[in-house]
Amino acid sequence: MEQREILSFLIGCCVMAFVVFQWPNMRRLPNVKLIMGSFAALFASWGFSVVEALFWETGFNFLQHLFSGIGGIFMALWCRAVFRNPKAPDSAP
Repeated sequence: MEQREILSFLIGCCVMAFVVFQWPNMRRLPNVKLIMGSFAALFASWGFSVVEALFWETGFNFLQHLFSGIGGIFMALWCRAVFRNPKAPDSAP
């Protein structure tokens, strides 16, 4: 286990606490479920990177990379939903 993995997870815990306490304000963000899904997947990925050093390294390494990819997909979907041009003819609802 590397120190940066633990530090990333601890910073993620602080951000998660902030999100929980600021949820009424965060709900005003556009498509908040996608951006929070992205952060939750990345937070899980950081947690798996810490746990993988303790046991079942192969499985938790796979889960770490899987959830990192899922977080990226949610982030891309959020970017598409927020920044697409609603006047463009090919934009889907």
